[in-house]
Amino acid sequence: MTTPNAVSFMDSKINTLYETELGRLAETTRAACDALFAAIPSKPFLLFVNPPTHQLIYNVVLPAGRIQKLIVAANKKRGETRAEWEFRRDRVSHLRTVLGNVSLPAIESAAVRNSLEHFDERLDDINRHLIAWRAASPGERTVLTGIGLIVWDTVAAPESTPDLPLVRLAGGPPNSLPFVPIRLYAARSRLLMHWDDVLNLQALRDECAAISNALSPRFSVDPNATDPLVVA
Repeated sequence: MTTPNAVSFMDSKINTLYETELGRLAETTRAACDALFAAIPSKPFLLFVNPPTHQLIYNVVLPAGRIQKLIVAANKKRGETRAEWEFRRDRVSHLRTVLGNVSLPAIESAAVRNSLEHFDERLDDINRHLIAWRAASPGERTVLTGIGLIVWDTVAAPESTPDLPLVRLAGGPPNSLPFVPIRLYAARSRLLMHWDDVLNLQALRDECAAISNALSPRFSVDPNATDPLVVA
């Protein structure tokens, strides 16, 4: 289908579909956050691997990434015409106007979503640095590099190790090993850590609720509702 070179987004009569999609994604992400929070036991000093729980994490991150694409005007994409980019920019401006003064720093960050989508590349990069670090520091204890979930009070700030996002558990057992967080969820602080990227899922959940509240005067944001009938 050939795309017109220059049309105005505001001339469209189906812009409410973008708002409906935004509302659905916000409610889907909020519900996924609630499901994740309810599924993780709040017991101290627990480290475990659980594929179904990892799926709950993906259920949060993936729709949140779609929200980010709807409301953030990234730079012009490769192969995208100027008219297409300007249309996308105007769509973002329209949705931001609809949302008003809602602040969305957690949703606007694409760091964790990008890390998950490019997992193999990040794993290769960390692996190379880890091999080099171990070769240069033969007396160091082995770094724990597990794919897991953890329930802990807090996770300490990353240590100053070049090229390796090492962290330690605050309040953990004495002399605990530092480790590289790979899809690590700290349940009490509700932080998702993936390599050196961190996403506060409680903040994400609150921002999705704020989007739903901003859109509620316009129409239902029930994710199970049918699409509105729009006469173009």
